[in-house]
Formats: sequence, structure tokens, C-alpha cells
Amino acid sequence: MDFLNTITNHKSLRWIMRSYKIPLIVISILIALGEIAGAQVIDTSYYIDVGDFKALPDSVARVPVQIKNPADVGGFIIRFTYDTTALTPYMIEGSSGGPNIVYDSLELFGRGLLSTGMDSCAPSPADWRELPGIFAPRDTSSLNNPNRNAIFVQFLPPLPPLDTTCFPYFRAGVVPAKADTVGGILYFLFKVKPTIAVSKTKHYLVQVQNSTSSTEFRENQFSSVDGTITVYPRATGILGYGYFTCDTAVAGCPDGFHTCPTGCCPDTITCPSGYHICGDTCCPDVVGNHAPVVTDPVPSTYSIMQGETVTFTIAATDVDAGDVVTLEAVNLPSNATFSSTPGTQSASGLFSFTPSFTQEGTFPVGFKATDDNAAVSTIKYVTITVNKVLKDRLFSTSSYGTGTRPNGGVPGATPVIFPIDLISAQPEVYGIQFDMSYPGEIAQIDSVVVTTRTPEYVVYENIGSYPDSIRVFTFGLSNEPILPADTISKTAVLKAYMSIDSAATAGDYPVRLFNGWESVDPNPEIASLALVTDSGLVQVDRYGDVNLDKMINVADLVNVVAYIIGNFGLPVRNFATANINFDAVVNVVDLVGIINMILGQPMSPSPAPVDYYNGQFATMKIEHGDLESGQLTNLNVRGEFPDQVAGVQLQVDYDPDALELGTPVLPEAAKSLVLAYNDDHKGRLRMVLYSRQTQMSSMLIPAGASDVVRLEAKTKRQIKADDNTTIRITKAYLSNARAVEIPMDNPNPPIVPTTFMLYQNYPNPFNPTTTIEFDIAGTGGGVTNNAKLKIYNILGQQVRTLVDGAMVPGRHTVIWDGTDQGGHGVATGIYFYRLEVGGKSQTKKMLLVK
Repeated sequence: MDFLNTITNHKSLRWIMRSYKIPLIVISILIALGEIAGAQVIDTSYYIDVGDFKALPDSVARVPVQIKNPADVGGFIIRFTYDTTALTPYMIEGSSGGPNIVYDSLELFGRGLLSTGMDSCAPSPADWRELPGIFAPRDTSSLNNPNRNAIFVQFLPPLPPLDTTCFPYFRAGVVPAKADTVGGILYFLFKVKPTIAVSKTKHYLVQVQNSTSSTEFRENQFSSVDGTITVYPRATGILGYGYFTCDTAVAGCPDGFHTCPTGCCPDTITCPSGYHICGDTCCPDVVGNHAPVVTDPVPSTYSIMQGETVTFTIAATDVDAGDVVTLEAVNLPSNATFSSTPGTQSASGLFSFTPSFTQEGTFPVGFKATDDNAAVSTIKYVTITVNKVLKDRLFSTSSYGTGTRPNGGVPGATPVIFPIDLISAQPEVYGIQFDMSYPGEIAQIDSVVVTTRTPEYVVYENIGSYPDSIRVFTFGLSNEPILPADTISKTAVLKAYMSIDSAATAGDYPVRLFNGWESVDPNPEIASLALVTDSGLVQVDRYGDVNLDKMINVADLVNVVAYIIGNFGLPVRNFATANINFDAVVNVVDLVGIINMILGQPMSPSPAPVDYYNGQFATMKIEHGDLESGQLTNLNVRGEFPDQVAGVQLQVDYDPDALELGTPVLPEAAKSLVLAYNDDHKGRLRMVLYSRQTQMSSMLIPAGASDVVRLEAKTKRQIKADDNTTIRITKAYLSNARAVEIPMDNPNPPIVPTTFMLYQNYPNPFNPTTTIEFDIAGTGGGVTNNAKLKIYNILGQQVRTLVDGAMVPGRHTVIWDGTDQGGHGVATGIYFYRLEVGGKSQTKKMLLVK
């Protein structure tokens, strides 16, 4: 809104009109400075008029304004005068803090850029698409001047892109031509003062002002293809004013308003389902207790084979505060389980079903929720179709299927696990044999190992005998049968460990299973049975494709930003694709590199040479003076940089007993960057700032001394100037426009916490990795008592020990990859993690969903 607020007089409008070429559909409104001066005309075929309107006290009135414009209008300024004893312009606060007038009947046509064949075209830095609203009112009622009862309404023309080659692809918003006798009708909103008396005979004037000698006056103006046109508020038979009567309003309210006893009232609040607006609050549609609601399952249908496992999560919510919700399954089939833990106002549960080889057909499974007031939800159903296994099947879940995708990794990744799965209708299987061909040009098989279904088996193979195929057979030396599918290995009976060549090209590569056989009885008179075999895939991932969807786009940027600020974790495979500069860290340097990939910009070799900046280092610090308790202030983060900066990543640790941080704000030097942040409000703030147009110097933080970000803060005690024991930068990464890391002086060590604390894991639910953080209290040195962090399943059985040893005071981060102590992946379900330090312990719950 700062840009809009600068347009406050007639000269400012002319300056805008003279300084930019503004295309309207195909042609420009204004084309040259010299021509604009002579283009201003008075044309009586354009006019504006105000209609009569009614409303009751303390309500919002719709003021009808008629605009007749024979040509498209790309901008206008209209000046209204009104009776301040009865009316006041209805303003709301826009997202950037500037006021916008509420409007409901004027649509803008042709928003945005047409970028066919010109993806590099981008909006100007001050483009109207960056602003929260188009209409910019200026209420002068508080000014001590002859026009204190006036309101200016501006519809400003959009600015064209900076790159003139983009002009043919730029299309501006316009008010379409209305050449008929009626013209276009739009509405502005005024608030009726609550003290005004209802009267059918007393009228108040609202008028489009025509002339005044005040310097505040601005002519009413339209900008069209004819230039800047001065518009009179009247033409033949047009008066240019209307009357307001404080009386019963006409039926109907504008968008964003609802009918109320006084006329039209704004929808200032949003009510949840089951509630409606009543006055200034939300009232329940049903008086008394509400039944909980089961969230619609997505998907609601599954099709699986006998012996396959399907799992999904069901959730329910209750709008009544304090209600305890319990979930249960209806028509639960044999070999299916549903585990759920009751919760306050919400609950979730995990369903799992592995049909036996005698189960076939359609199984509708219902889920309902009950609260502690005995209110029951509507039952939501999931339909599962179980298909009969006609012949035993050897296949791989490393493929595209229901809930599966190919396993893989980036070039050079090892190991990549390729599962070999078996579904059998036989009572027992005592061994299997098969041939396997693989893409030897991009991968090598290192070994084939057993799973939890074949723990006592011995594997025989001829790896290395042929360049792209092997033969495998496995059985138990004591005639042990293959165990049923379980929650760890599921249907996998073997796993092939593969290494991907460092020069491999991204893509899907087939792995073929063929010539499969199974032994179904140790009796020598029982012949072996042939297996139906299906092929699988191994995938070579592309650097930058963080979500593995075979595209590099905005979704990958969202994933990296979420990881940097701590909202989501990155599994090992996704982490590898995000680490595009191969430095074992995913940070803002990788983020800038992915932006460059999307924009088609060249990148420097990765990782950059150690001496890229010839020993120069960047420095950053948080500046502030002496602060008193209870003071509201801005803490300035300032840096000294040897190069232009395209991305900044910061971790700021602070004492929550001394400071309360507000919203980070970008200063002038960094205003063109995007800011994302996450404050845990317990002493750690993570931020990332990055440029969307790394090829433009104006979109970067300049080299040299520069402000980076301001932190709004409220003090809880006295703080000395630049006291870095209370707040300081503990981690910082910088990237230049070529995705080369700018070296930093060593940041300050983290602030030592004063309390013992175990934080909630993130993300939660997760698959397959999650991050656990905890604080160990101390006074700034030495080693604490032994710390233990362990994972338990819902039965209380220990699954994994993540930490067991002495640790220094401070905040610590541990990642769990969803495996047990033996390195096997654990099943979907609820798990607990427990931290023990020096006789104290804390436990929290987490959910793994595969």
C-alpha cells in the first residue's frame, strides 16, 4: 500500500501516467511524456453519478455509483463529499496494513501476465499484483482543510513489467467500456453512524465534487486509450449527487455482509461447521451437545490381492470443547485390526487388513465416533475388494501401484533396496528360485539378503557371473517354511541391495523377475510349482526433485523451505535429492540452486572451491540498545557481505524468559526477498529469506553492510545493549545468486537452556523419518548425567535406543528413521519416545503412517 499512498495529488497521478507504458488489452494508454501533457481532455460522454440509497443506524450502506465510459478505463480517481454527521467511509485493514475500501460489484478483467512462450516474464517489483487490493481510498475527514468531508477513491493502473520484451505478454486490469445510456454500476460502502435518527423525510447529500479552490482538490479523472480525461460529475440530465435517507434499506446485502436487525452487517468472523453468526460471535445451530464427525476417508475404496496388506488412518473431530472422542470400527473383517486412542475433541486410529487366502470379495468396513455424552457420528465406510490369487506370484513392490512407488536414489546412491515379494495360496512354501535381470549400465547388485519372513534361510546367488542378470534360490536347512506376511517386511521374502552408478541418468529402469519356482512340500514326490512373475523398477532420482514426482517446480521449493524452518522432515532419499551441492547439508544454498533450475539459470560447479571468496567471510549480528522491561522494540539483524546475497538462513536462539518475539519484518534492503519463519516460542526462531529472481541484482541483498531482517520484540526484563547471552544467531547460511555458499564467521554457540524439556517431534505423523529435539539444562559447561532417549511401541516394548551416553547442556536434535535396533523398518502405528536425564524423564507420543 505504500505505493498507492504516494498517489495523493493530481501531479502524482500524472507522473504515474507519464512514467509507464500501460497496455490496455492490446494498445497502450500512454506512450510518451510529451504526448501525455497534450492528451488530457474534457469529454462529456464520460460521466459519474451517485444514486439515492437507504440504511439504518450502525449498519453498512451501499452507495450506488454510475460510471459511463465509452472506452475501456484502466484507472480512475473519483472524489466524493458526504455529510460527516451521518456517514463515514467503511474501511478495512488490508494484509499489508493499508486501508482498502470494501467493494462488491466491480470485477477486474485480464489480471496477470500472459506468459505463453515467455516464462521469463515476471511482474515488476511494485506491480499491483503484489498489493492486497486495487481500490485505494484516502479519507481526509480528520484533516483541517476545506475538504475534510471528502474521500478520494482511486483505481490505479497496473505497472508493466520492467523487461520491455514482455510487453506483448502483459495484460492490464480494466473497467470495460459501457457506451449505453445506463453505464456501469459499482458500489462503495459507507458506515451509518449509530447516533443518527431514523427519518423518512430528512436526507443527507453524497455528491461527486466538481470544483474547489483548495490545493487538496483533484479533478475527477479517467485514464483510457484517449489519454487522461477530466470527468464532470454531470452531463445532460445527470445531477452527480444522491441522497441518503436513514430508513429501512433495500433488500439484499453485498458479499461479505449479512442481514441483521439494523440492515447489513459485516461478516467479521468465520464460524465452524455447525455454527452460525449471531451478533459478534458464533452460535450453535443445534442447542446442546453436538455429535462428533468422522472425516471422509480418502480414498474410500481399495482393491488388493489375497495376502496383501492395506493400511490407512481414520480421524474424527468434535466441535464441543472438552468432549472426549472415541473411534471404533464397524463390520471389522477377520485378519483386520483397528487401533485408536481416545482424545479431547479429536481422535485418530489406524486400520490394517491382510486378507487370508480364504477371504475373497468385497468388505465394507465402517467407522464411527462417540463422545462422552453418548452422541454418535454418522458411520463412514471404506470398501475393500479382495481379489483371489489364482497362482502364486513373485513380484516387487518397487513399482507404481496402490500405495507403492519405485525404490531408488540419486546417482552414486548406495544401498538402494529392491524387495522381492511373494504371495502364495499354498499352505506352506519351503523355498523359492528365480532369475533376475537388472540395468547393468546404471546399477550393480551387491548382495541379496533375507527378511523377517525368511530369518533362517540361506541365500545362494551367482552375482558377478553375468553383467546384468543373476540366479537366486533360497531355503531353510531345517525345512523351515516361509513365514506369513508381517508388519515389518510385509510381503517381501528377500531384498536385493543395489548401488547406482554415479554417472547414471535420471529415469525409471526395469528390473525383471522371471523363471520363478517354489517348493511347497519337502516330500520328494511333490513337484515344484511355477510362479507367476512380475517386473519392478529401480528409479534414478534427479537432483532438485525433492518430492520425487519427476518434475522440478514450486512444490520442491515448498518442501525445502518447510525443512529449513522445521515444519517437516526429509526422508533420506528426499534429502539426497534436495542436497544439490553435495555438501551433506540441505539449506538455503540448495534452495537458491533449485530456484535457478526452475528459472533455467546457470549454476556454478558444486560444491564451490574452498577459496571462492579468497578468504573473505560474511558476518551477521543482532543489534539493539539498552532495553527496559516491558519495552516494545525492533531488533535489527545486520550483516557485512563480500557478495550480493540471494538467500539467507538463520537460526536465532533467545531466552523466552527475557524476550517475546513477534513477526519478522523485511527492511528496505531485503524487501524483494520472500520470508518464511517458524518460532517455537520456547527459545528458537528459524528463518529463511530467498530471492525469486536471482538473475536480477535489484532482487538481491547488496554486497557490503546491509540490514537483513528486523525482529519485533517485547522485553520481559532489562537487557543490556547487544547482549548476546539473551538473543543471538546460532546458525547461519548464505547463498549468492549462483547457489554458491558465502562463508560465514563462526556463529555464536547456542544459548544454554535453564530447564529440562522434551519437545514434540516433527513432522507428526511422519513417514519414515522424524526429528526429536530436547533441552538439557546447565550453566554453560561440563557434561551432564547420562542421557537416554528410547522408542517404545504401543505395547510398551522397546523398539530403538537413539541416545545413551553423556551429553553437554544445550538443545540437541536426533532423527529417527523409523527402524528398530536391527535396522528393520517398523510397522505403521503409534510409538512413544522417552527421555531420561539425571533422574528426570518425559514421554511423548508420535504416529508413523506408511
